[in-house]
Amino acid sequence: MKNSTARVVLTVLIMAFSFPVLSQKERTVEGNSVYYAESDVSIDDAKRTALERAMNDALANEFGTLVTQNNSTLVRNAGESQGVDFFSISSSSVMGEWIETIGEPEYMLDFVDDILVVKCRVKGYAREIVTGGVELQAKVLRNGTDAKFEDEDFRAGDDIYLSFRSPIDGFLAVYLVNEDGQAYCLLPYQGQKEGIYEVEGGKEYILFSSKDASPAQRQVVDEYVVKTELGAESNFIYILFSPNRFTKAVDCHREGTPRQLGFEDFDKWLAKNRRHDRNLQLCIRRITITK
Repeated sequence: MKNSTARVVLTVLIMAFSFPVLSQKERTVEGNSVYYAESDVSIDDAKRTALERAMNDALANEFGTLVTQNNSTLVRNAGESQGVDFFSISSSSVMGEWIETIGEPEYMLDFVDDILVVKCRVKGYAREIVTGGVELQAKVLRNGTDAKFEDEDFRAGDDIYLSFRSPIDGFLAVYLVNEDGQAYCLLPYQGQKEGIYEVEGGKEYILFSSKDASPAQRQVVDEYVVKTELGAESNFIYILFSPNRFTKAVDCHREGTPRQLGFEDFDKWLAKNRRHDRNLQLCIRRITITK
């Protein structure tokens, strides 16, 4: 992570997410799906879609369906090593939310008349949603801090910012998960040793921009630039908000990068916090980064 004047180059991520919050006791759920992929869909993308549908099937069968679901996945594509890791923290617009996956999703791949068919089975912990959460505004911005710079398509070397607003006071954390299976703490900033970031209700925050920070915080703001070693890749940013005080995960410092921990440890920390704080809301945004 950088100091107040340095710049850190990161590989960045993101995906749209809903904000359910008040819910009931956890239940064990299972779901299945069969996905017929189009000819231009990669195996990784087909497996991701099959998993999303299997999770949605599990939630819909147990709790009923309202609209649709979006889930987070970690896609690996480094050299000859390709694959999709599903570290299973997700939410949905069905009447339940996914808390944690039990074991590994099961896949069966086949070709029928030259069409890729992916079958998926998944098991996990979920709970019913009985009330919607606080309406939050979170926008990823590219090369500018005004709303018009909201974007999901980035090129290596672009600056990245995050606009955030909540109608109520609370606490905020932002993590970046890249394709090497590491979770990087982007917020709280590295210079904030207390490990929390407090926000005021109704106030817009432009994060990762020192010029838009308050005078009291300007010296601790970290700014970021995206990069990729691949032709193109998709990564994810996790945005967590709660009216209740919480602290960032236990992580470690490495010179030139933000504080970090393995995604599996991050996943466990996130699941634990969601279990203990039913008001903790999660938003995931996905962007594409090209050279």
